[in-house]
Amino acid sequence: MTDPKSIVLEFIATWRNEQALHAGLRQYLLPDTVWENIGFSRTVGPEQAIDLMTKVVEQGDSAMANLEVEIVNIIAERDVVMTERKDHMVDDQGNRKATIHVMGVFQVKDGKIAAWRDYFDTAALVQH
Repeated sequence: MTDPKSIVLEFIATWRNEQALHAGLRQYLLPDTVWENIGFSRTVGPEQAIDLMTKVVEQGDSAMANLEVEIVNIIAERDVVMTERKDHMVDDQGNRKATIHVMGVFQVKDGKIAAWRDYFDTAALVQH
């Protein structure tokens, strides 16, 4: 079995575009995984997470076409993985349009993500 840190890094690697993200959500989340964007949204399971991401992209513009994730720090202890990230929103021309500084907490169970909480300043989304 792959260790929790590797599972989280593999999952984050799927975020490069909407299609890959959807596949990653289905592959790495359990049917009852709770994903919380603290103060912003909460989903249960991969299909609700996909619905949320689809709505975010539809309400945005081409700036949400792709995502580049820069891992600043990552710490793993038993089944918990914490990431300090810079999530760069990139348009379909490859230009970075916004950067969100995120602290993410993932709990891994049986090789899948059982819980995922992201903490970030929503001002970056509003400014976009």
